[in-house]
Amino acid sequence: MPTARRRHAITESDELARVLDAMEHELPGESRSRLLHRLLDAGVQATMERNADVIERRRTEILAGASLMPSGIYRANERELLLAEWPE
Repeated sequence: MPTARRRHAITESDELARVLDAMEHELPGESRSRLLHRLLDAGVQATMERNADVIERRRTEILAGASLMPSGIYRANERELLLAEWPE
């Protein structure tokens, strides 16, 4: 099928062959090519979820660290004072 996307040739390793064989039992009638697509889709989804977890963990750590900062560094109306210095 014509496409502008990059194509990849994949040689089945023993481990990949075992995974695809197991998937054939779960999804009979699916081609090995389609099973490989499903496997790749699952890997992409897992990677995206892991990245989201890492980002959330970092955000939590940053917020936890921010609560350790001493209070009283800025005046209560510091933001308004700074904004007043910059005319629009």
